Amino acid sequence: WFAMEEGQILTEAEAIMSYGKVLYKDIDCFVSPGVWYLTAILFKVFGVGLNITRLVMAILFSLTVVLVYLISSTAMTKRYAVFAASMMFIQKALVFPLGIFINYTEFAVFFGLLTVYLLLLYVTKKYRYLLCLSGISLGLSMIFKQNIGFVLFLGSLVFLFVYYRTLREILTFILPTGLILGLTLLYFVSKGATKDLLHRLFSMPFNGFYQESKVPYLPIHSLWRFTQIEVFQYFPSLFWVEYVFYYKPHVSPYLIPLVKTIVVFLYFLPIYLCVVFGLRVLKKHKIARVEFLLFTGCIAIFTTTFPRSDFVHLMQGIPGWLILGAYIMYTSKYCKLVSLNLFPFILIAGFSILLIINQPCSQLLIHPRCKVYLIPHHYDAITKTMGWMEKNIPHNESVVVIPSDAMYYFLSDRTPPFRYTVLFPTNISYDKGKRVSEMIEDLKVKYIVYNPCQIPGIPPFEKYGAILYGYLSNNYTKACSLSNEFGEYL
Repeated sequence: WFAMEEGQILTEAEAIMSYGKVLYKDIDCFVSPGVWYLTAILFKVFGVGLNITRLVMAILFSLTVVLVYLISSTAMTKRYAVFAASMMFIQKALVFPLGIFINYTEFAVFFGLLTVYLLLLYVTKKYRYLLCLSGISLGLSMIFKQNIGFVLFLGSLVFLFVYYRTLREILTFILPTGLILGLTLLYFVSKGATKDLLHRLFSMPFNGFYQESKVPYLPIHSLWRFTQIEVFQYFPSLFWVEYVFYYKPHVSPYLIPLVKTIVVFLYFLPIYLCVVFGLRVLKKHKIARVEFLLFTGCIAIFTTTFPRSDFVHLMQGIPGWLILGAYIMYTSKYCKLVSLNLFPFILIAGFSILLIINQPCSQLLIHPRCKVYLIPHHYDAITKTMGWMEKNIPHNESVVVIPSDAMYYFLSDRTPPFRYTVLFPTNISYDKGKRVSEMIEDLKVKYIVYNPCQIPGIPPFEKYGAILYGYLSNNYTKACSLSNEFGEYL
């Protein structure tokens, strides 16, 4: 199971490192540049490969768990801090294997949490250098993902204006953030990419990707069965694809309500905590500094969930809510309420352990650029596709992979012929694929690797890329078709 986004980041980072490409100018991108250039540096130091980035993500996740504990132990007792950190630890099983892929959101969440932690320390210790460090951390969060950093920036400014109101504190916080953003902007100005950067960070997401790929927050269509959209968007990925539906197709109907109960609880957790927290603030007619910071962190990190509110994105935004939930339990006067809150988390922990015990990755893929365990049928699809490409497509020949998986470019050491990979509706829906069709024609591309897989929740390729689909149908013939027991994949 290779994520298309992971392959895209790896391929484009290699292009930055090896061919001097500049993000935004030479490569389309609608997210802050941090993870691409970090990956390029990793490739420069450790060599080009998949495993180094996955190792970095494992280290980052471990640090995030530690950070959740530190924030919680600063705001409450160690007992509740252990609870929040433990829940953070087990949530990785719910999104396996997507949670180990190199991704910008995980870095933005980490530095966002670090900003909150440093501000909490400043509240208690009053050392001004902590404000400076929190400003640096906020700047790093921004250059990995703009929406998280921007919302946290606004919340932090409100915090400083309300509770401190001195220009010295505010400037100590703002200047390091401004310096990081300024140096980043200066780099792209020096590369002649200013216009492209502004367009792709602030225009492209809303005009292309967000309009086509957003989904409702949580439509529950049926308690006793999975609809197609629910299966793809709203359930733990390991449970959805890697275990039940491929390996246990006759799953007991009693398990479905259990899984839905867990997922519905996690989706409503932010709403529930907002209501409880809001009522408590209204009752006391004030909000403590610690409470304000914890809530600001929750809202900022939760922005990663929108506009796509599928389960994986929800879990990326959940760390802040785990901390706030532990704090509400810590400050609650009602023991029964605390016990009631703990029960769903115990259920989630048990379910996560079940997923870990039954995870089916058993086939080792050994490749010059990676060494990973895969699901057997994924191993079969990847090796056969790579083998066909290696045998039939000369290495210096342009090949277009449609509609997504840039991992094939990375593993085959081939450069995409365009300034972007054809990644779902992100960069072809606004003109139905007309620009891509023209570029394929101009470059005289001979080979297309086409994946007919339809993803629930996203319009069919022939709809959002109608012009491109028509062009391919009229100008290309099928040279080979690969399939397994689960259907055609090439």
